[in-house]
Amino acid sequence: MPTIAEYADERLREFLDAAHDGIKMALVQQYGQDWLEQGVRRHLDRNYFRRVEDMLANPMRVVDMGKELEDLYGIEHIWNIINGNPAAFPQFHGSAGTKRRSQELLEQISELRHNLAHRRTRHILPKRNLIRAMDNCVYVLESLGSPKALIFENIYDSLISGTLPWGRPLDGQIPPSDEIYTEFVGRSGHLDSVSNWLFETDHPQHLVWGYGGSGKSALAYKFAHDIKEGGNSKLLATCWVSAKKEEFYSGETRKRHEDFDDLNTFVRAVWTSLYDDNDQPEPEDLIKELKETPILLVVDDFDTVANDADLSEYILYNLRNTAARVLLTSRHILAGVRGTEVTPFNDDELKEFVELRSKEHGTSTEECLKWLNAIKSVTDGYPLFVDDLIRHAHFWSVKDAVNHWQNRKGDAAREYSLQRQVEYLGPNCGNVLMVLALSSKPLTIKQISAVAGLTDDDSMAGIRLLEEWRLAHPTDNASQSSPEFTMNNNTKRLVNQTYKQDRRREIYAQALKSLPGSRIPQEMSQQIDRIKREVFRKVGKQAYLEAEQYLNEQMMGPYANSHDLFYALGIVHFRHAETALRAQLDQEKLDELVRKARDAFAGAHQRQSTSAKLYSEWSGMERMIGEHSSKFGMATPDQQVEQWNRLERVAEMGIERCGENRLLFYRAGYGAGREAKIKQQDNYAYSVGAYSNAIKWYEKALNSPNTDDPENKLIGPIYRGLALAYEGTNQDETLAKTLLNWEKAVERDPEARWVFKEESGRMVERRPILQRNLQIIQMMNRRSS
Repeated sequence: MPTIAEYADERLREFLDAAHDGIKMALVQQYGQDWLEQGVRRHLDRNYFRRVEDMLANPMRVVDMGKELEDLYGIEHIWNIINGNPAAFPQFHGSAGTKRRSQELLEQISELRHNLAHRRTRHILPKRNLIRAMDNCVYVLESLGSPKALIFENIYDSLISGTLPWGRPLDGQIPPSDEIYTEFVGRSGHLDSVSNWLFETDHPQHLVWGYGGSGKSALAYKFAHDIKEGGNSKLLATCWVSAKKEEFYSGETRKRHEDFDDLNTFVRAVWTSLYDDNDQPEPEDLIKELKETPILLVVDDFDTVANDADLSEYILYNLRNTAARVLLTSRHILAGVRGTEVTPFNDDELKEFVELRSKEHGTSTEECLKWLNAIKSVTDGYPLFVDDLIRHAHFWSVKDAVNHWQNRKGDAAREYSLQRQVEYLGPNCGNVLMVLALSSKPLTIKQISAVAGLTDDDSMAGIRLLEEWRLAHPTDNASQSSPEFTMNNNTKRLVNQTYKQDRRREIYAQALKSLPGSRIPQEMSQQIDRIKREVFRKVGKQAYLEAEQYLNEQMMGPYANSHDLFYALGIVHFRHAETALRAQLDQEKLDELVRKARDAFAGAHQRQSTSAKLYSEWSGMERMIGEHSSKFGMATPDQQVEQWNRLERVAEMGIERCGENRLLFYRAGYGAGREAKIKQQDNYAYSVGAYSNAIKWYEKALNSPNTDDPENKLIGPIYRGLALAYEGTNQDETLAKTLLNWEKAVERDPEARWVFKEESGRMVERRPILQRNLQIIQMMNRRSS
């Protein structure tokens, strides 16, 4: 069977024959018997005219020509002839765009033909490039009116449908491409270097080395993938094994997802990749097998295991005596192994990569290209860093992203970028991200929920966002009844490094210990979900005592310390308290229910719950109590201050535990603002301090992700709280700006706009200085219109 390069070479020969026939026909129609002189001679270098004449007239033209200059005069001069005879080829000259496109398509065909003609067996041709070339051939031949255009159209359709006319791919296994890279851009010089090693030298091993994030694994994978898909007469299989590891927590390093970490696991990994067989051969068995089996073996991240003397000796020396060609990736040069250094993107590669990734991440391509030199400067042109910067820029701006990276080089910049992105996506996303990064295997939604203390809906929402931003992906394991999710090793290492000091790591790590190889945690999670559903069903029927009794019976043995069930118990008492409040039961009964709810919510918190819903409900209860006490005078001013301070503390606990959350920021600000208002009369300094806290919380709420407020219903109340805080501290200029921003923020929400009109009118009426502000005057005119 031919290789893909041989197949492509034959097709391009056929294209040249058909194109020359079409050109000659058009020139004869235009110039008659003088077609060669008028249509060809004056557009070509006279030194080579005889050669071109023979090519156009000889029935065996392309086949009999030598290879050195064949494509130059076979394709490049086709455009010279077409371009020089617009009357004969009007279909190529309809407009500047048509002319430019025609030239570009012929140049692409010419470049491919040049590679095949001059480099033959050592040219790696990706299938997509062949498909593009066949599509270009169809366009050219159709424009020339060639009947053979239909033949190339059929070839194009066949390739698009997945046909491999050059034979099947090589045997062996390599990972899915999305585990290594999203797009591969440029690197033609690097690929040429590795190709030269494989096809033109006798060196059994080659090293791809460079700085972390430079794209070593991507280059090795691209090369291996193209070799596997294109077929090769010298090889029988392409195999990939990786030694990549990742950090765990508290300074302890644990191996995760690596294919091998010592000699025995390396031998098994290669054997599995070659034969899809989980047997454990002896090291000498693999050597014997590879002496008879020529393969391309990629050993990724070799430097991770380079200190293992037995393994290093086996890979670097024993494998040399086999038919295997070994390609290694490493951050460091290896003595005795020739290599290719992966350098940063050149300008053209960087531009193409930035254009692709900006579209993928929804970042302004125009802005990215405007800041291209700055992006190159702060990332050194390394693809991993450039990609993270562009993703970071989606949430702020390209200018801000560049400034952030300017202050934090390399991995520190990547960590900062990831932190800001997680802040934007919200706490549930951050919790799911961390669980996946810590896990040594893919996890189901149920397992993620059990570890992170989330509901299944919250976990699924987090997964969907992570998938959207290419931070996680589902596995291809169809045998699983429930889908499993994971992330690639580069992302795992980045997440674990970024959050190595996060207190959630130890909590999640302990929870993960109960998951591997056992269905008990999943069954336990399912049972907890069943208990909660039954509890909430009873709560819905206002059967609070029955729900409390049921929970007390269930919270035994392994369920005694479930933070989910403590949360459910808190909900029982909170809803009971709400009902008691509406029914105006005695204060003593209400106080008892509130105390029991607080104890239950605190129990969930002490058991390391990371559920934002816990703190949302808890702070909601504290606000309810504060409003009730203030409205009916049920508490002294000091007691009211204590209550509003409690609301602020509960919200702050939730923020510390779960990350940024707009609702909790708002609740913290609301508590601080109410506390400040009470103290305004008798302790102005205290009041200013509390108002300052409120401003801090409200500003964070405005800048936080809106995942917990998708319809932006909190925006109006947040601006109202800010305006009251600035009014309370006599910051008239800032108050004026806040009122203007408030007006703009609620312009599309009738209800929020009505509140704005009422409150802004009251504030302006009480502060004469605002009444002299031109922008406020204009605002008031708009308000009254």
